[in-house]
Amino acid sequence: QRIQDYLTHVEDVVVIGGGVLGLEAAWEIKKAGKNVTIIQNAKGLMDRQLDEKGAMILLDQTKRAGITVSVGLGAAAIEGDDSVTGVKMEDGSIIKSQMVILSTGVKPNIDLAKAVGIDADKYIKVDERMETSIKNIYAAGDCAAFDGISYGIWNQAIDMGKVAGINAAGDTAVYTQVTPSNAYTGMGTSLFAVGDTGKDLDQLYRSIENHDKAKDIYEKLYFIDNRFCGGILIGDVTKGPRLLQAYQNQESVESLQS
Repeated sequence: QRIQDYLTHVEDVVVIGGGVLGLEAAWEIKKAGKNVTIIQNAKGLMDRQLDEKGAMILLDQTKRAGITVSVGLGAAAIEGDDSVTGVKMEDGSIIKSQMVILSTGVKPNIDLAKAVGIDADKYIKVDERMETSIKNIYAAGDCAAFDGISYGIWNQAIDMGKVAGINAAGDTAVYTQVTPSNAYTGMGTSLFAVGDTGKDLDQLYRSIENHDKAKDIYEKLYFIDNRFCGGILIGDVTKGPRLLQAYQNQESVESLQS
């Protein structure tokens, strides 16, 4: 609501961060009739979910939607005294702006846990009951990691919270790791990504690609040891539920092509 109110006083907006939430914010602000620039210090938009080609396709679609995008160069400072006048980039250039939105990821708040002696590194460590290293103290959500993993996504927080609440109340429940997936709709397209999309440099992937440039459709499936480990859909996301099922069942190449 505060952003909506403030938008009436500005014409140029910078969104720092090119992940799902940054793109959603940029698209809504663009639809409100403002000039929007996305600053992404990584090499591509949604770089955690997409492969290099998928990120380039999304970049092209974002630019076609009328949004300016800067990738591979970060913001150094926000300019202005009483109010924002622009964003200074790492190369010294200035992007004019009267509003800046930060969408730069999650930094888990583990201070309280460490203060009372709970085992934590970047995240608070929890077991399958969401119990911490101290009996009867539970943690859930973006601050908590089970088996060293925290995806920082909403459905993970919901499932963790349910398990933590049940166990804290004296009953018994066990947490099962959620499927890491993301969906996005905006810039005139839709996108779905699940699992590992070729990110592990120590893995040998097999991939199957279908790219219809005329229809702006991109499909990329990744496999490790002939088992489906992740995939990307851009433009046509109707296969999303099928890919979720294939990921959960670690289906073979032949199974997904049948």
